[in-house]
Amino acid sequence: MYPLTTKQSKESEKQIKDKILNSAYNLFISNGFYNVSILKIAEDAKISSSTIYNYYSGKTSILKSLVEKHFKTGLKKNSKKLSGNDYVKYLIDQTFEQLENHCNFLRVIYPMIFFTNSFHYLKDFLYQFTLEHINRLEEAFNEMGYKDPFDEARGLITEIDGINLHYMTVSSMYPVEEVKEMLYSRYDLK
Repeated sequence: MYPLTTKQSKESEKQIKDKILNSAYNLFISNGFYNVSILKIAEDAKISSSTIYNYYSGKTSILKSLVEKHFKTGLKKNSKKLSGNDYVKYLIDQTFEQLENHCNFLRVIYPMIFFTNSFHYLKDFLYQFTLEHINRLEEAFNEMGYKDPFDEARGLITEIDGINLHYMTVSSMYPVEEVKEMLYSRYDLK
């Protein structure tokens, strides 16, 4: 057997990390973060616990990777090139897509952010993530001719946070399309 090339080695590493993250994601959703151990993740991923420790220092670092992956998944790099109207629509669409596809994961992490004094890195990460969106939205609303683009950006981000919380609470009854259409209408999006 020949040694792996650098490319093959990186691909193998990525596959192992994906197995770990997928198992942890599903277990955190079904059992809650606190009820899942590294051993459970390893068993679910069909790898050894020591393999997990080759890539992550523990369950918290796995959670950190999942949070970063979750919040950056929908945000394509080319979104920075979108015009004002297109960016606002894109952000609204991504908000609802993420909610519909990952609501259960948000139910796991939001209490950790809001109701504990631990997990400061989650709070810091979300704060920076929010600031990036406010800055980009401010540019978009400025381009769209709004009188106070900064306040408009903060208002939309605040509304998105409220939408997230309401959807997580009553997802089966939440009027997704009506709220999305309301936002489209408010910003004259098509």
